[in-house]
Amino acid sequence: MKIKMLAAAALLSLAISSPTFAIVPQPEKCPSVDLLQQSNIEHASYMEEHHAWIAIAPPQNYDTKDKWVLMVMPILAKDESEAVVNGQKSLNFIKFLKGPESTIGPMWDCTYTNNSNQFIIANTGFFIKK
Repeated sequence: MKIKMLAAAALLSLAISSPTFAIVPQPEKCPSVDLLQQSNIEHASYMEEHHAWIAIAPPQNYDTKDKWVLMVMPILAKDESEAVVNGQKSLNFIKFLKGPESTIGPMWDCTYTNNSNQFIIANTGFFIKK
């Protein structure tokens, strides 16, 4: 439950700062573990209320028709740079847990974990246009 709240807070933060977002129907499948492990974590957001970082990879399709934002949480780090590095390392031992499942409104999550019991969430339902 706490992880879902972290994810929801991160998604809302991204959505508010995004210039545009698009609602999508239920995805056919979740991104494959192999492709998620090849993601590049580019930034991290500090969630002050949880005293932890959420590392984030830019939106990608992976092996699906949908765009997914990848988040790794919680990340303990002294600053954003360290959180990005730690988030990248966290992708090495991913295993699929569940999904796609409906989350906030018509957004969808695929949930994974790793050997450090962190949660890796691929979310679709909006994407950031750059």
